[in-house]
Amino acid sequence: MQYLDFKRERDESTTSWERGDPVAALVERTGPTTYLVTLPGGETHAVEYGKERGARVGGCDCKGFEFRDDEDSPCAHLCVLRKAEWSHNHFGDAAGRDVTDDPITAHDTAEHVAPTATEPEPDLVADGGDIVEAPTTGHDGRIFGRPEDQL
Repeated sequence: MQYLDFKRERDESTTSWERGDPVAALVERTGPTTYLVTLPGGETHAVEYGKERGARVGGCDCKGFEFRDDEDSPCAHLCVLRKAEWSHNHFGDAAGRDVTDDPITAHDTAEHVAPTATEPEPDLVADGGDIVEAPTTGHDGRIFGRPEDQL
């Protein structure tokens, strides 16, 4: 997912911002951070939308997102989700809900990342191995803790 600058889209009244109307869109949540978004006269697109370190992040499979001018520009489908989230948080109205009447929110993506390991992590050891028994001498045969002249 990419970090997104919705404020710039809003301030510049971009086509994506103007087209992203949550009242006219059909939004269905398919997972904690995934949605299907359909705009009037358009196709349904798979959209990822969430928060990472407090900033909005997302991605979309549409051509508008693929060929955007700036790396942090959202497409109209992402603008729908951001506007819907804002509307729900400030007014609690229907524009901020999906087809099942659930509120549209940007969940923290870190909460929904599957762990990569299937086994518990072993205890960490600085040298990479377990010490069974401390050696009595070093690699040169000298006894640890004794001055060289007291062998």
